[in-house]
Amino acid sequence: PISSAMSDNKNGYNLEPGFLSNFSKEEQNAIKETTIITPCNSLSDKKTITTTDKVFLLSKEELKWLDEANISYFSIPTDKAIEKNESFYYRDYCLNVYNTKSCHWWLRDPLEDSVCEGYLVCHENSNGIQYYDAIVSVEEFGIRPAISVDLSSNCIKFSDE
Repeated sequence: PISSAMSDNKNGYNLEPGFLSNFSKEEQNAIKETTIITPCNSLSDKKTITTTDKVFLLSKEELKWLDEANISYFSIPTDKAIEKNESFYYRDYCLNVYNTKSCHWWLRDPLEDSVCEGYLVCHENSNGIQYYDAIVSVEEFGIRPAISVDLSSNCIKFSDE
């Protein structure tokens, strides 16, 4: 989106290369289309919407995939992401208030009784993952795109780790 579409008019990325721009054509072709079922928000007369996508956000239910792959729920932004971030949230809240290097990141689930809010993965507490909700135009949070990959593709290399 452009900056003017965001809550604080910051962090527009419409002129940035897309997520797949650093993937070779062979790697892009190894990404499989995935059927995605997403709960609808309170304006919809449907309970869910089904789409077919190559790149998507995880749902709260799909976070178990991270457990199965031994991947942390918590994500530390890259130096480049921190450098390009025009908002105050990461520096002022994550680092200084919450005392963590990890940042909140979006899930695709909408807040059940809202027309414009969605869920974020926040911080861990004694009850496990803490979710947070925010207006979806807020630009201060991370995005962790998910893909399904054809593991038989010749471009996929497995290590002994």
